[in-house]
Amino acid sequence: MSRKIEFMRKRKSKIILNKLIKENKNENSLIKIRSYVLDFFGENSPEYEHSKSITYKFKEIIMQEYTGNIKTQYNEKQRLSIIKNKEKEINEFLKNCIETIENKGLYKKHNNNLLSELNNFQLIGMFTTVIVFSVYLGIRLSENKIIREFFLTITNQ
Repeated sequence: MSRKIEFMRKRKSKIILNKLIKENKNENSLIKIRSYVLDFFGENSPEYEHSKSITYKFKEIIMQEYTGNIKTQYNEKQRLSIIKNKEKEINEFLKNCIETIENKGLYKKHNNNLLSELNNFQLIGMFTTVIVFSVYLGIRLSENKIIREFFLTITNQ
């Protein structure tokens, strides 16, 4: 069952990334890309780190781009070329993400429980205490005749 769910998640994630490749790129699409990459690969993944480094300042490319303190004006052909290169860079990144999903799979969030938070020393101490307490309680209960008779009547029924 879990293999089927995993396959469906992989398939859906590839569909989402392919849709993002076909979309027009702007500031909002980068937010979507980062959000999906975080869900698909996790916060500490190289894919998510790379997605944070991609900048696509559409308005600055159209108006002007700053290089240090020097303001560079671009003509229309240069601006379109810069925009096209940025879109190509983003699309290549998304294609690499799809390939990574195909080869490695998706990020699986680790679910913690009470016992996973404890180290080995604490677990051994806890279980030893439970065993000793259970033996002590058993000895005390077996000494008490009323309780012993009660348990005998319950087990005989």
